[in-house]
Amino acid sequence: MPAHQLRYYEAQGLLEPARAANGCREYGEESVVTVIQIRRLLEAGSRQRRSPSCSPAYRGLRRTLSRVWSS
Repeated sequence: MPAHQLRYYEAQGLLEPARAANGCREYGEESVVTVIQIRRLLEAGSRQRRSPSCSPAYRGLRRTLSRVWSS
């Protein structure tokens, strides 16, 4: 995944990577799971625009992602 996408997710408050002593971002397993869920949510949203039958999947992913973000 391009670094600029990770920085965008961070700027939006979706990711909070740890920082190494030298200031470099460190993405742990939780960050990887969050990024995967973000990508799935975005993919489901684009399918939803093309096919209304995907809306239940889109809503389910959205609920799941909001639970992860709130924990």
